[in-house]
Parts: sequence; C-alpha cells; structure tokens
Amino acid sequence: MVGKRISELDELPFSNTEGDLPISSNGNTYRIKLRNLRTYAGLDKVNNTADMDKPVSTAQAAALDQKADKGHTHQINEVEGLQTALDGLQQDNLNLARALANKADLDHQHDMAEIAGLNEELTQRPTQTTVTEQIQAAIHELQANTVDLVKVEW
Repeated sequence: MVGKRISELDELPFSNTEGDLPISSNGNTYRIKLRNLRTYAGLDKVNNTADMDKPVSTAQAAALDQKADKGHTHQINEVEGLQTALDGLQQDNLNLARALANKADLDHQHDMAEIAGLNEELTQRPTQTTVTEQIQAAIHELQANTVDLVKVEW
C-alpha cells in the first residue's frame, strides 16, 4: 500500500473506518474522521464513469451542434464558388488542348514540301548541270580567247 494514492486503494488500511486519520501539512497535524476522508480529499466528486458515458453539458452540446461529422460530404453547388472555379479549369484545359493540338514535338521532322519557300529558292538556284554547263562554256571561251592571243604577233 506504500506509494499508492488513496483513490487507488481497494479498501482503507484501517480496521476502524470510524476512527481518525492524522494528516500533516506545513508542520501541523490534523485529525480527520475517516468517514470524511473522501470529501476532504475531494474524492466525493470523483467517480469511475468512462468519458464516453458522461453526460454532455449544454455548452458542449451547443459547440458540437456547430460542427459537422468528419465523414460528411457536399454537393458541388453547396460549396460557394466551386462550380465557377471548375468551369474555369475546364475552359483552361480545353484551351490548352486546342493549343497543343496544333503543336509538334521539338524533335519533329519535315518533308521538303513542308518548308515554306524552299522550293522557290531551289528553283532559282542553278542546278549542277547548269553550273557544269556554265563552267564548260567559260573554259571554252577562255580557250577561244587564248588561241586568239597566241595568234597575235608582236
């Protein structure tokens, strides 16, 4: 029984529950009737009722009435501004989908016909045959002029 609180005792360690119990406090000793010990120690207001079995006060009931169960649900129209926000997100997603539909990956490739202006640029440039013909014509002209220079006597 040593080291136990009075509230933890199954029975008082005295044979005479009508007797006195000496209590020391601040150097003074008091004698308390054992029948008054529960009241003196404040145990007369204590019971072993589980918290869940205790009654709820009016103030507690009022506070609980202002709360909702954690598992409750709402409809979209019950949450202010939610439908508008969802509509905006849906429109944003549609706009993004439309924008992405006209875009290619960065590593994409093109056919020559898909490159704007390439065909026109290429048709304006001389082909290899044309360049070869021009070189041959220039060589022939040089040869013809060289012959003329050789024929001229000084």
